[in-house]
Amino acid sequence: LIIALILAVVVIGGVKRISAIASMIVPFMVTVYLIAAVVIIVMNITAVPALIKTVVTAAFAKNAVFGGTIGVIIQGVKRGTFSSASGMGEASPTAAAAETSHPVKQGMANAAGVWLDTVIVCTASGLMILLTDCFNTAGGYVGSGSTELPALAAAGTNGVIFVQLACKTVMGKIAPTFIAIMLALFSFTCLISYYYEAETAAMYLFQGESKAKVRKVVTWIMRI
Repeated sequence: LIIALILAVVVIGGVKRISAIASMIVPFMVTVYLIAAVVIIVMNITAVPALIKTVVTAAFAKNAVFGGTIGVIIQGVKRGTFSSASGMGEASPTAAAAETSHPVKQGMANAAGVWLDTVIVCTASGLMILLTDCFNTAGGYVGSGSTELPALAAAGTNGVIFVQLACKTVMGKIAPTFIAIMLALFSFTCLISYYYEAETAAMYLFQGESKAKVRKVVTWIMRI
């Protein structure tokens, strides 16, 4: 209910309010999240060489070559699309609404956004998990970075909780709440972005001066 109310306040203000809120939230949440990742990396700096060796060795093993090929085709495309929707055409409405001196600048901004959320933020999450050994695998490996991991493995629980446990090794009890807030912020910016994309699509379906009243009704129905 709280998220719905905040979302209502934002989307009723139109694209200007949506862009203003996103401009405030996105730099803040990304900066804070990456700072947390850097702190964890620094706190576990002695484990970095071993981690690099493990990643490189595992990546070029026989099973990894075959699994990686299948992974790129299936999991890679699926998760890449889930992370940034790159290539899906979803960013076109928001990019088109931006005011820039040249369209190439906005194209570069969108490309940078894909790189930032898919490569930088996701890699930061992966490094936090790996360096603190707070993860389990489907193959049966149970990390030793947290006493909670065996129970999670037995229950088949995974996902963002690994990042929460990783941060907990440095931040303590506040870590799960911190990651929950970060996740809420990331999710909220997705919500307002998707709303605008949906509204733009609806406006396209009812374009033309003769359908101005219809557009207004449709817009309010979507907002509600």
